[in-house]
Formats: sequence, C-alpha cells, structure tokens
Amino acid sequence: MRSIKTLVSYGCIALMTAAACCAPLLAADKALPNDLQDIAARGEIVIGVRESALPFSFLETDGSAAGYTIAICQKIAEQLRHTLNRPDLRVRYNHTMAVTRALLVRENVIDMDCGATSHTASREKLFGFSLSIGIEQAQLVSLAGSAYKSLDELAGKRLLVTDGSTTHDLLKAKKVSGSLKAEIVPVRTAARAYYSLKDNKGDAYIGNPEMFRGELLMRSAKIADFAFHPLETPIEPLAIMLHKNHTGLKSVIDQTIIDMANAGELRALYQTWFEQPITRRGINLGAAPGPEWQSVLAVPHARPAD
Repeated sequence: MRSIKTLVSYGCIALMTAAACCAPLLAADKALPNDLQDIAARGEIVIGVRESALPFSFLETDGSAAGYTIAICQKIAEQLRHTLNRPDLRVRYNHTMAVTRALLVRENVIDMDCGATSHTASREKLFGFSLSIGIEQAQLVSLAGSAYKSLDELAGKRLLVTDGSTTHDLLKAKKVSGSLKAEIVPVRTAARAYYSLKDNKGDAYIGNPEMFRGELLMRSAKIADFAFHPLETPIEPLAIMLHKNHTGLKSVIDQTIIDMANAGELRALYQTWFEQPITRRGINLGAAPGPEWQSVLAVPHARPAD
C-alpha cells in the first residue's frame, strides 16, 4: 500500500492538473463540448441512484434520492446550471444496481452513476471516472456465532457477494484458479445479503462494510450479532462513473469535487452521512474516517486501483 504522504503528493498533482484543464471550459461557454450541449438541449441531467446503498446512495421512504454521493452529484448539478447558463436545468433520478450501472452509463440512460462505484484500471478502459470521492475495502461478514476470519475457512460454504462488483470479479478469478473453495452466491444488494445470512441462506458475505452496517441499522438489527473481519483485498477509490466520451461533463464534475475538497465540504459531507445521525432515518454509523478516507477527502486523486 502506498503511504499517505505519497497519496497526498500524487493527489496534489492531480488537483492542479484537473484545475488547469477545467478552467478554460468553465470560462468559455461559447464552445461547449458536445456532451454538455446535449445536456443543455435536454434541459436535464440524469443521475443514477441506488435503491439501497446507504450511506452512499439510496431511496428515502418517500422515493427521494439521498446519500453522500447523491449530495455530491446534486452539487455538480448546481455547477452545471451555472456552466450552461440554465438555471432551470432539471435533475432526474434513474434507479440503478451494481449489476446494471455499467449498461445504463454505456447506453446513455444516465449521465452520472452516483452510487458507490470503484474506479479500477480495467473499468477505466471502458468508462470515464471522476476524481476520487471515497475509498472502499471489502470485509468478510458473518453471524457472530460463526465469525469466519478468512476465505480459506469457507471451503464448501456459501459466500455471498454483490453481483456486478469488483469483489465479485475477484472471487470468480480465485474460483477459476482453484484458490477459493467456497460456493459463490451473487446477491443484488447488501440488504439481500443481510436477509440471506439471517435466514441461513448464506454463510458469509464479502462487500462494503459501511453499506452492510447501514442495512443492519435500517432494519433495527444489532451490529453485535455480526462479525466483521478485514481481508487482504485491494483498497479501491470510489468515484462517479460516466460515459467515456463525456469529457465536458467530467471537467465540470472534477472541478466541483476540487472546489468541495478545498472548501472542506467533502469532509463535512462525510461527517453528515458517516458520523452523525442520518436525518429521517434515526440511525448513526458512527464511522470515523481512516487515514485513506482522510487523504481522499482532503486531496481527491485520479489514480485507479490496479
């Protein structure tokens, strides 16, 4: 793992480069890129929101979109109204899942995937990604009475994983190589994983620990009833995914993220969604940011995971 000092140094270079690229675009609205012209002509920006990926991206009980990533994308929409000189620019939300988000971005059904998507080198070949807005490292979750601590302990067991995630790809590769002896059981969301574990339809789950804790709290389940164990899995930056050809939109997104980081808004948003009671939900993840999160919140970078 690279040191925090290295990450910050790399991030500073990325910020200066991105700022230099973005400035001409924001200053010269007479020569808007084609993708921004299309958004202006439509009069709306379409944001992909996950049905259940609290605290990043989820639907409230009244159907409205909320979450850490959604708040960032709403800020981007505000900047677009200014950049396009369209104060009436509408925001429309389209429901996504981990397994459908890539298709929806590729087919231009959504302009921005505002969920919890890992920025990896393989995905970067096909899609555009914003500067980083967070980090993810999968953990192994099981009932406290089982408390599995490694994948080796799951030989012959049912291992749940979110369909369409990078962790799913990692497990499939391990299965092919013969290093994983567990049965891989794809699920649509962390919520499905929770019910599967509770109903004894799975033995363990590997995925985003913040999301899983969020699902537990939303369902009034006890976090103490589950065991969470870190694994030697990659630390992956989280970013907003968009169409690879939408370079104009990417410039606006990156500049907004830079401005939010410099103003301390990213850190404030983290506090709102990860460290304080979540409005209208009455739950609190109580998750202080670790060193990697702190680095990204202060200096977002453009580096994908391997």
